[in-house]
Amino acid sequence: VPPFAITLARFGVFGHGRRGATLFLAPEPAEPLIALQTQLWKALPAYDDTRRHRHGFTPHLSVSQARSEAEARTLGD
Repeated sequence: VPPFAITLARFGVFGHGRRGATLFLAPEPAEPLIALQTQLWKALPAYDDTRRHRHGFTPHLSVSQARSEAEARTLGD
């Protein structure tokens, strides 16, 4: 994967049901990080925990944990 630049452009929230939520920053563009993760998965398939998630790999930078999705959204405002 060639070098790339991204911008952490917007906040998002992952809900974890009863376990709270994660506030994160989403990169733009996301495609270079997806390509990097794909190459890592191909090289190290036994170490890919992202495949167990329903939506697969979501490029992000976790910023905070909260007790609920609403609380996480408030933190991002």
